[in-house]
Amino acid sequence: MPDAILIALIMAAGTVGGGIVGTSFARFLDRKKARHEINKTIAETNNIEADTANVLVEAAKKAIDLIVPNLAKRIEGLEKETNDQGCTIRRYGNRVVYLMRGIERLVAQIKGFEQIPVWTPEEWDPDKDT
Repeated sequence: MPDAILIALIMAAGTVGGGIVGTSFARFLDRKKARHEINKTIAETNNIEADTANVLVEAAKKAIDLIVPNLAKRIEGLEKETNDQGCTIRRYGNRVVYLMRGIERLVAQIKGFEQIPVWTPEEWDPDKDT
């Protein structure tokens, strides 16, 4: 979280806390004066809360403006990387199929000379999951 956002949140909490303390203190004043002071303090607290809400909204907007472009750029890079990996996997898969078919042909050729190969691969089907 950027420092500016953290500072804005701390200031907002302090401002709201100050408004609440002010409201509590006004109750100790005499009745007529207290009513006037309470109403004034409530109005000020409402203004402070509205200002605090605006500060928080602006801080959130700034945070989003900083975070979203970076995330979008990262997602774009990951999508390209995933696409590249898919191409590599397909290329390797095709190569494995090609080599296995060659091995099978060579084993068949050895057996055609009535010889026993010293090694043969396990049975496999490139179209089935192992």
